[in-house]
Amino acid sequence: MAYVAATQTLVDTVNKAVVHVDAEDTDGTAAMSATTIFDSSASKYAQATLTLSAVTTLSDRWCIGEIISSNDGSPIHMVVQNQAIGTDTMTVYRCTSGTDATPLGWSGTTLPGTGKTLVGSVSGTHTITTDGSDASAFVTRSVEVTGLRWNTTGQITLLFAGGTATQDIAHLAGNGVWDETNHFYPVGMGAAAGGATLGDITIAAVAATANHCTVQVIVKKLNGYDTPNYEGNAMLGYMAYSAGSFM
Repeated sequence: MAYVAATQTLVDTVNKAVVHVDAEDTDGTAAMSATTIFDSSASKYAQATLTLSAVTTLSDRWCIGEIISSNDGSPIHMVVQNQAIGTDTMTVYRCTSGTDATPLGWSGTTLPGTGKTLVGSVSGTHTITTDGSDASAFVTRSVEVTGLRWNTTGQITLLFAGGTATQDIAHLAGNGVWDETNHFYPVGMGAAAGGATLGDITIAAVAATANHCTVQVIVKKLNGYDTPNYEGNAMLGYMAYSAGSFM
């Protein structure tokens, strides 16, 4: 029987996530290979930078906080987190639909393609599109672990993932709690580096008879996540909350 982790996200806000992990291997025939339990790009409010086909002007710009929808094969709906006149980039996070600004992560979808139109729920249609050659990209994310709760019959390992280097968070056995109540200092990403997985957290375990574990990981989101910068709308010619408030 495979030793497989099942993960639930219990909390997911702009600055915090809590993931709950259960795993069991009843016959001890297989180790649990590194399995992602926190996907930093799939977490809510993860930001991406859209590269535009031209710099924005007062006659062709978006409203911070509005929903924009691309004309990709399957439209991608996003909230404008920040944008400024005279620049050719815009920061966004993914949302539920063209009429629902509830934040989503980027799980199961990609960023808008090149040369795609972006229709705004407030600003309407635009001559500016995503750039025809420069692809959009995720904002670099950084997180730290601020608390751990665990119960395991064998040793488990938590790591920060990275395309070129990983960083150990903890090697855990038995049961326990590490958080601010017992002077646990947050663990940052350290040497983890490179690639699209940077900011992700993985779990792994060796094979052992009747092995099981239950773990909760508390994650503080530091960079690469944000709510709309409504104050910036004044420079765009909009009232601060022209698109409503989705914070």
